[in-house]
Amino acid sequence: MKRYIYWLFAAPIGLLVLLFALSNRTQIDLLLWPLPFEMVGVPIFAPILLAFVVGFLTGGVLIWLTGHRWRAQARDRQHQIASLQRQVEDLKRNTQAMQVVRRAAEATRGVTDSEEKPAA
Repeated sequence: MKRYIYWLFAAPIGLLVLLFALSNRTQIDLLLWPLPFEMVGVPIFAPILLAFVVGFLTGGVLIWLTGHRWRAQARDRQHQIASLQRQVEDLKRNTQAMQVVRRAAEATRGVTDSEEKPAA
């Protein structure tokens, strides 16, 4: 299902990028001042698409960095949940052991009570 949703969005975006590149093939000279080099004969779509890609990646990195707090909190909560689950399992085992001991004590007490009663 995720694959279909991915292609539902990726295919139209890819088609738009392709159409944009095909309709903007004019060659330009690109000078990135104050850098000391000039790119001659670059298709006009290249710097535009490069700017979009750089902006997209920068935004993704910034979002990922700001989400660090939430991911750390989720990891801490997962550790707490695991610890509490271990405690619950320990308590269940202790309760079962105590029930076995109690039943054994009751059974022993029942046997000793019947032995101590005088026969009438």
